[in-house]
Amino acid sequence: MVERGVAEELKAYLERLSAPTGLIQASSGSRQSIMASALSQFVRSRMAHESVKKLCLATLAAAWTYPNRTMTVSVDGAPPITGKFIAVVCANGNSMAGGMHLAPEAKIEDGLLDILFMHEQTRSERLRNFPKIYSGSHLGSPKFSCSRGRSISLTSEENVALEADGELLGRLPCRIEVLPSALQVRVRPPEKG
Repeated sequence: MVERGVAEELKAYLERLSAPTGLIQASSGSRQSIMASALSQFVRSRMAHESVKKLCLATLAAAWTYPNRTMTVSVDGAPPITGKFIAVVCANGNSMAGGMHLAPEAKIEDGLLDILFMHEQTRSERLRNFPKIYSGSHLGSPKFSCSRGRSISLTSEENVALEADGELLGRLPCRIEVLPSALQVRVRPPEKG
């Protein structure tokens, strides 16, 4: 039998090695991140069965031709805004899709969605802005804006796909919310030094 003090110390140590993380919930399941347009589906359709090495070219080709879509968005029940967007991204973490930093300030433990609005862009603006997504510096452009909230509602009169972690979930309309501290994950012990 373990003494009470030792058991409490062990429990405290294990708690320091874990972190509560949130999940994003849409009507069809829970995911790490959700994009309210199917830009990556569009990329994959252009790639077909090509090698991963061609991903960058396929992404640039998709960014060149993917249409801006009119969407109406409400965050946390606020009055809705309508605009033209390439995508609206709801992120629970700061890196996704092979190292893209779409929401570089997102924290999985804060119980909030970081919502990236990729505003309407011309082809030349897309080609100029797309590489900035990998470093997170795209947020300096007026063609991108961010918001934070616990839930978001999206609608469109256009045929806008809903995607989560690269999988097509369906079409708008949808409501997305974060489930704070829904998972407990183990992390590495702090390094001594």
